[in-house]
Amino acid sequence: MEVKAILPAKRVKVIPEAQSLKSTPPRWIIVPQTFSDFKAKACSLWNITPDGASCFVNGCQMVSLDIIRDGDLIELREGTASDGVERDKWITLNVGGRMFTTTKLTLRSTEPASVLARMFEENDEGVPAWGLKKDSTGAVLIDRSGELFAPLLSYLRTGKLVVTERDNIQLLYTEAEFYNLERLQKELRPHLNQYDNKDDKIVQISASGPTSNLSRMDVVRALMVSPSTQELRFQGMNFEGCDLSRLDLRNINFKMSNLRGANLSYANISGANFDRADLTDAVCDHAVLFGVKLPCAVMERCSLQNVNADDPAGSRANFENVNLRNARLDNSQLNGANFRVANLKFASMKNCELKQASFPGANLEQCDLSGSNLYEANLRGANLVDTNFGHLANALHMSQTI
Repeated sequence: MEVKAILPAKRVKVIPEAQSLKSTPPRWIIVPQTFSDFKAKACSLWNITPDGASCFVNGCQMVSLDIIRDGDLIELREGTASDGVERDKWITLNVGGRMFTTTKLTLRSTEPASVLARMFEENDEGVPAWGLKKDSTGAVLIDRSGELFAPLLSYLRTGKLVVTERDNIQLLYTEAEFYNLERLQKELRPHLNQYDNKDDKIVQISASGPTSNLSRMDVVRALMVSPSTQELRFQGMNFEGCDLSRLDLRNINFKMSNLRGANLSYANISGANFDRADLTDAVCDHAVLFGVKLPCAVMERCSLQNVNADDPAGSRANFENVNLRNARLDNSQLNGANFRVANLKFASMKNCELKQASFPGANLEQCDLSGSNLYEANLRGANLVDTNFGHLANALHMSQTI
């Protein structure tokens, strides 16, 4: 007896062309055995006469059920096939200076709730609901990375994301967040912050293995074309061992980046974001840290001697929940800095200016604070076991610790 495998039935979404650019949600149907039955069933959902109607998927007219996948969005068009081709709605996008040509159906089919799907919606009078900006050629302007948009557009066309050695999962996830590609975010989320167990380097989901380190020249080129007042995104990148000394790195986003052993001495990193970055063994001596953001960063054995975080404008450096175990912060200007629940065990903070600094819940076990100025510093709830307060610049009041 011959045994045949029973494949699960496909389910697709169906929407008529007149409603596809509006907020009307598509309707799901189970795909029948023949194309004629599918067409009749789809048209009956929207009270459309099957005679003369056409079905389109990803901008292509359907003549069989072979080209559709489970979860596809099918667009019904009334009229002849030639009419449908004329109204295929091809558009050109100018993304960060790179030109992309696609269809509105492609932008809607895989992720119908995304920004790209909704930006071409029209109101009941047929007027675009979004005020789209266009360049001199009529292409819609999108101020994002064109290089990162290419794999995202390929994903919208095929339903699959192909990652090459030039792509970075962290950056692609950030772009997916911006465009509200919810399904892609869900698929990428398990692959964020994957580490190679052998050397703890960040790796990408690609056939080529670990991400290559960025060089000083790569950073300099990026800085040359970016104003210091604007955030430059280096989120999730690999700078391990990179020489970034004496560079103007203000307001740069280094969130979740790998900066192990990097040289940031004499650099200006004011306003930079190092949220959850790895700065183990990094050298940041004499750096300017006005308003720097370092929450949850790993800075074990990091050298931060003679740094200046005392901003005349009043912004405070944020070291909240930072791991500064065995770090050196001697002779640094850290007035008003936030060290809430930071780990400063075995750290050296000799001769530091720490007026009005905040240490609630911090671990200062065996931390050396000798010669430092702790005037009005908040040490309530901190672990002060064997902390060295010898020869403080100002007497420590009991109210500062209880």
